[in-house]
Amino acid sequence: MIFELKPIGFVKNNVDNRSDMGISGVKSTVEINAEFSLALDSIEENSHIIVCCFIHHARRDTLKVHPRKSNIYSPSEKGVFATRSPDRPNPISISVVKLLERQENVLIVEGLDVVNNTPVIDIKSYIPENKVLLAETSPR
Repeated sequence: MIFELKPIGFVKNNVDNRSDMGISGVKSTVEINAEFSLALDSIEENSHIIVCCFIHHARRDTLKVHPRKSNIYSPSEKGVFATRSPDRPNPISISVVKLLERQENVLIVEGLDVVNNTPVIDIKSYIPENKVLLAETSPR
């Protein structure tokens, strides 16, 4: 089975090499293609959003990696599914980021850990767990 994904936009930031990316990400802009502008209506009501990207530069044959913390790599290998490594069979990045501002079809976010020009494949609103629990336990 083959899936086809179409970018809805691209990430813009000052990080061109993934080894320069900090563990907590950087301030970035997410430029959404004009054809998807209407899909952004009311997004600024969210303090945080989930940005899903396709890591186009990643290796797809990697099954084990030395995970890193800050910029130090662990001496022991782990299975790639137990890490946040971009190298994986289906290199999809899912990041919860702080939404700082919306300027028409451009979102300014903090904490995105992908490099410049990474394709964005989806955006979702983020509802922190405690808000979900509050809604589920509130009297109706």
